[in-house]
Amino acid sequence: MSLRFGLDKLLASDSYIGTIIEVKNERSYVIRSGIQRIIVYDKNQYEVGNVVSIKGKINEISPKGYPSDFDYELYLRSKGISYSFYANSSSYIKEGFTIARLKASYIKYLKKYLRPTSLSYVESMVFGDNLLDEEIKDGYSVLGISHILAISGMHIMLLYGIIRFLLLNIFHYYREAIPISIISLYVILIGAPASSVRALLFLIIRKLNSNSSIRYSKLDILSIAMLIMLLFNPYQAYYIGFILSYLVSFILIYTNELVKVKNKLIGMLISYSLIYLITLPFVLNMSNIISIFSLILSPILTLLVSHILLPISYILALIPFWDFVFGYIYLFTNVYVVNLASMLPVIHMPYMNPLMILGYYLIFTLIIISLYKERGRLLSYFLMILYLLAIKLLVVYIPISTVTFLDCGQGDCTVIKNGSSVVVVDAFNSFDYLKDLGIARIDYLVLTHSDDDHLGDYEEVLDYFEVKLVLYPVYDYKLERLVKPYKSLAIKAGYNMKIKNLSFSFISPLKNYNNSNMNSLAIRLNIYNTSFLLCADITSEVEHDLVLKYHNYLRVDILKAGHHGSITSSSPEFLEVVKPSYSIISAGLNNKYHHPDPSVLARLKRVSRVYNTINDGSIRVTITKNRYMISSYR
Repeated sequence: MSLRFGLDKLLASDSYIGTIIEVKNERSYVIRSGIQRIIVYDKNQYEVGNVVSIKGKINEISPKGYPSDFDYELYLRSKGISYSFYANSSSYIKEGFTIARLKASYIKYLKKYLRPTSLSYVESMVFGDNLLDEEIKDGYSVLGISHILAISGMHIMLLYGIIRFLLLNIFHYYREAIPISIISLYVILIGAPASSVRALLFLIIRKLNSNSSIRYSKLDILSIAMLIMLLFNPYQAYYIGFILSYLVSFILIYTNELVKVKNKLIGMLISYSLIYLITLPFVLNMSNIISIFSLILSPILTLLVSHILLPISYILALIPFWDFVFGYIYLFTNVYVVNLASMLPVIHMPYMNPLMILGYYLIFTLIIISLYKERGRLLSYFLMILYLLAIKLLVVYIPISTVTFLDCGQGDCTVIKNGSSVVVVDAFNSFDYLKDLGIARIDYLVLTHSDDDHLGDYEEVLDYFEVKLVLYPVYDYKLERLVKPYKSLAIKAGYNMKIKNLSFSFISPLKNYNNSNMNSLAIRLNIYNTSFLLCADITSEVEHDLVLKYHNYLRVDILKAGHHGSITSSSPEFLEVVKPSYSIISAGLNNKYHHPDPSVLARLKRVSRVYNTINDGSIRVTITKNRYMISSYR
């Protein structure tokens, strides 16, 4: 439990009665109990509006394990959720009322008439629930327009314009309070996403400003709206939707001041180009890919989506029977987006840390200045491209060697970077981290054995990255079947390989032990003069056999302790021979196996300094020719 949730834990209870306001999936839902919102993980399934009684315990949330890791705790805070709760038991009490039930009931009604594709767009663009297929989401990300699918100020302003038009031209009666009231009700019904609240506050404050003796600028109004939102929930400042909403609004406010063009279409294209550029660091940190044509295509596609798909979504939300006409437009859009995204050449980009983002926005400021002064535009755009290429080259191809023991929970993943070469040993919860590296190619994926806590994301990794070769233990027949569709090689003790100054010696399995843990691949790794021993899940019996066969060859600088620090591994006999300076344990917070075992931890501490991913997060070893340095994220 981190400090941010520490006080809440003291005030928390082991039982609650509340009304379900959102169903996340089949295993989780959000309840409102008094003034608190609680996300509940439960084997029982309920519907929005059900009043339930739950008993269980507060979940301890693992903090971030590495810089680009998803901060689940901050995400919950930004959504106003107080606790993460595991329900040991739950029961239905009665049917209650919540505004969220109106939304759930209406979506249930739409499901009767809309095709799945149409419904996914309507839910995304009208109700704020992005339920598009992952392939479609990835396509929009590649094209740089994924932000257009979320409820935003553009959606609210379109709705405001439609209501205003109808009142003036159909009913011939207009009061500003009418569209604002309708939009306020709409924002409440869809769950008040940050960007829609921002747009609504902007409309309200602008209206109040028009009746005041004090005249605020648009930037003043935007700032007041932001302060109001942060006053109610300061954690929204960490939410990407909140950040992007205000960045985009800032650009839209100043575009007309900076870019003087008479043609409205050209002005819109320039505005959307600036929106693409200002949101790029955040979009890159979500997708880690950039298309060299997306800057050109993004403004055009944004116009098409905002002026065709968005209005159609509102029409179908009101008149779902028309799906027999408009539904084909969604189908065509999906095919077009996926095919176009697959055809475009992309560059895999690394995660941009705050310092990189600061440098990016300094160059973006030069672009804004060049637009205002109407000179130096090409130079500023060239600097932007050069900066992004420099990030790619310096981070991905930096000429140093690192071994990262990833904080991946109750599992294993070790990522070895040797210049531009990449070797991944096991793949549990590894996919997002590997994407954040900005790599497109993995030289070797080593799967030590077939347990799920080591295989993890192997299929996603193999499908997304270009993997030169998969290595697996010769006696693991389950794993042999799993990797059969890919280029693979069965390994046993005695196999060696080398990549530049990086050498691998596979020292097990020595024989078929008829057990997946005992048949694990154990690896002695050398980078320059630094040595590692990666033990996977080998047991003390295997360790005994290794001592008999290799003896002093087992002595290394850094030991990756076997089986997550289990009592079945890291025997005194084995540690006496290995004599590591440092030992690494990979285990998850509050895991059901209670790894690492206290006696094993004490054993390791007697011979080495111990790092544990539970406490230290990801552990990185940086290696040069003459020395190595160990650092941890926490």
